[in-house]
Amino acid sequence: MPTLSEDTDTYHMVLATSFLIGISTLLPYNAFLSAPDFLQQYYEIVSGDGGSSSGEETLQYENWWKTMPTFSALLGVFPNLLVQLLLLLPCGQRIVMYTRFCTSILIMTACLVIVLLLCFVGGSSITEASALVILLLSITVCGAATGLIQATIFSFTAELPPVYTGTAMTGMALSGLITSILRIISKASNSDAPLVDAVIYFGFAVSILVLTLFCIWFFLKKNPYALNHTHILSGETSIRLHSRRRRESIYYYRNRNQNGCDSQNQTTPEIDTERGNESTNNSSQTGAGQNASGHNTRQVLLRTRYFLMCMFGIFATTFIVFPGVTIEIQPENDWYAILVVTFFNAGDVLGRFGSSCSDKAILLVAEQYLLRMTLLRFLVFVPLLIVLASGVINDDFSLLEVSLTICFLLGITNGAVGTSCAIHAPKNEETRRNKNIAGNAISCSLLGGCTIGALVAIGITSALHNG
Repeated sequence: MPTLSEDTDTYHMVLATSFLIGISTLLPYNAFLSAPDFLQQYYEIVSGDGGSSSGEETLQYENWWKTMPTFSALLGVFPNLLVQLLLLLPCGQRIVMYTRFCTSILIMTACLVIVLLLCFVGGSSITEASALVILLLSITVCGAATGLIQATIFSFTAELPPVYTGTAMTGMALSGLITSILRIISKASNSDAPLVDAVIYFGFAVSILVLTLFCIWFFLKKNPYALNHTHILSGETSIRLHSRRRRESIYYYRNRNQNGCDSQNQTTPEIDTERGNESTNNSSQTGAGQNASGHNTRQVLLRTRYFLMCMFGIFATTFIVFPGVTIEIQPENDWYAILVVTFFNAGDVLGRFGSSCSDKAILLVAEQYLLRMTLLRFLVFVPLLIVLASGVINDDFSLLEVSLTICFLLGITNGAVGTSCAIHAPKNEETRRNKNIAGNAISCSLLGGCTIGALVAIGITSALHNG
């Protein structure tokens, strides 16, 4: 049995854990989205009515409950984006990545458990307002925790070979495919019990989160490869380096010799910017990294702006037409929405996996073609799906086949081009700290594209309804 090495990922422990973290990142968010009936009937379930929709008693916040699936989507996105932007600031970069991983997973697990546990212990003592606040607050906090772990996994894998970034992104896509398969099973079994569906979705999500936390504890925290190649246990940033070097400069200034000159024989501990360790060097090099302290993040953003722009455009295009506009093609078909989401998720998994294979990444897009592919996706998929949703084509059979094929291709290109951007962005950065910042920025760009695309989609679907 070989010992763990600093130079190789023995047994692919770090790779497997990155894959699990990728799955865990979006699994709670997908669990909430996959149980719309549960969200709409949450108060009836909590109060003991079993989710019956007899409608004998009028709810005080009936409009809120009807639009709860939409609220859950928005509340999962905006806190996510806010947290990721905060992590780009020096105060956010100081938080150790291991702490971010564990904290976010514990928070997401607690939110899912609280929402589900209240259904069994709530009873009539829970008021409608209390149930609404608990549900909305749980979704919001879970969204913020999702932003914390999503930014961290991009930062973590950016310091490793490209296959780790692709593997984590494949795990994110796979979480959507898993929930889609669970929805198909639930639909095929003719289950009309929202609580049963929620137990399946939430229970599966909690089990994966617990497994991921276990792997982080045993396979990352003490893994020599992870410790040697990443800042998993180091919260050192350029700002902290600047602060420490400044204190050292003041110390040596105050302790200089009587002639007013710095001692040439004294040495000062120099901070290794790669590992956060200290090494002994001449005191004249003490302030070498001061000028980079306030500009590090901005310089990385400037160097990676091409990839950030492409990532933003890729996911903005996707969310402009998916799922809102796409579902409007056949809204009367109960199976259509489930199949559309499943086909897209399957294509997304295939695209991310094909662009991140360590041996032959056949779907990895070269840097110079990323912007062209981004523009091409927008010019092809957006007009095409809007035309299909407008009702110009009336052949239901061919329309179903065409729309599912388009969604599959949309998923493949989304996964392949998005993963290519995430792989290329930190590749040209020299230090691990800059790679860390580039990975965080890519995650923010991805979520920003999702947010803007979703807002545009709301306007398009409203226009389709009015037209």
